[in-house]
Amino acid sequence: WWLIELAVVIALIMGVRAWSHLSLVSGEAPAFEAEMIGGESVQLMDYRGEPVLLYFWMPDCVSCRLQRSSISTLAKNYSVLTIVSAEDETVIQKYMTENEMSDWPTIVDKSGDLHRMYGVMAAPTLYIIDGEGLVRFKEVGITSSWGLQLRLWLAGAGSRIAEETSPEK
Repeated sequence: WWLIELAVVIALIMGVRAWSHLSLVSGEAPAFEAEMIGGESVQLMDYRGEPVLLYFWMPDCVSCRLQRSSISTLAKNYSVLTIVSAEDETVIQKYMTENEMSDWPTIVDKSGDLHRMYGVMAAPTLYIIDGEGLVRFKEVGITSSWGLQLRLWLAGAGSRIAEETSPEK
């Protein structure tokens, strides 16, 4: 009986995981221009030529809190742009300062437009976009720091390999 119960639990987990990925975009990442906390304008095009991690999060998300140190560590070596779903930028700034996240480049998605554009229905949601602007990896929920580093590295290596083997070279 325990094997049947285990199979049911695994099937449920895989079903929820598959459902959570249904709305996420693939292929070319949707272009956007937005204002970050502090007023600086940012576009996805600013990251062409290098992989970037788009990290969608919410302040009251437990999994987002667990992922926080991984994102901070990654941001030291890779391009990371975080997008928070919230209405009050001042509250988010205070939250980020209190939680040692004030160095994160962050967009406050007050209208939810970026979340809808990327099909984000749960937090955290992570996208790794390569230097050509293509979605290479996407994940909903918490994931390991080393797994994110590997995927960012692969996204960068994939772009370099494509560039080196391009017929235009």
